[in-house]
Amino acid sequence: MLSVVFIVEKGSTTSILESFGFDTQCCIITEKTPESLVMKFFREIYRLNRRNKTDIRLMATKRMETRFFNIDDVIYISSRGRLMEIRSSRDSFEFNGTLNNIEKKLSMLGFIRIHQSYLISVEHIRSSTADYVEMDDGKRINVGEKYAPAFRKTVAGMVDIRIN
Repeated sequence: MLSVVFIVEKGSTTSILESFGFDTQCCIITEKTPESLVMKFFREIYRLNRRNKTDIRLMATKRMETRFFNIDDVIYISSRGRLMEIRSSRDSFEFNGTLNNIEKKLSMLGFIRIHQSYLISVEHIRSSTADYVEMDDGKRINVGEKYAPAFRKTVAGMVDIRIN
């Protein structure tokens, strides 16, 4: 089945559908589309493409050393100023960079900023409260006030089956 996404800023979505000969199987995102539906759509795209995610590798370099990380293994990335640390299930590595730059590159791959100093993989969350998350490696990370609303939305959207 062919899936087509139209991102429309202005104009008639009906005429776009008609001009391309598509029916209502298309997903159309406009400026009026509720944010919850947009997030649901992108989560579904992420899930559909999950199988391909294992092919993605991160590369970090410091001085003369370069390390490669399978993105599935990355638990979180932290920063202390410009000193970054990638923590994976197998290894960790420090390098220079900015969390803002890394966040832009990884946000569509299941990573979310929960603190000024932490970008985490939602796949590696073991548990969470309103104040912190516990990652698969046992690390507890505080959820910053600024990041809490987006984090709560993301966690709510991760649930496939709620048992209570």
